[in-house]
Amino acid sequence: MKALAFNNLCFFQQMELVLKGTRLAKRDAGQYYVYLYNVRDLYVEVFYEVGTDIIEHMKAFSGTRRLSPYIEEIVIS
Repeated sequence: MKALAFNNLCFFQQMELVLKGTRLAKRDAGQYYVYLYNVRDLYVEVFYEVGTDIIEHMKAFSGTRRLSPYIEEIVIS
């Protein structure tokens, strides 16, 4: 699946796929906690609103360029 296809899915379809993925890291981003998941051949950021733990949105991407905020958090074993 390509990132664009994931991003065009409805929230519930995205969530179903994320729950089958692997959580890799977490970062703070102002009013959000952002969790990074590996889903198939994609990375997915899940944005939780601080204080409510409500998922605001999800965004998928491929490649490694957008991983820099997570480098210290990702454990490769």
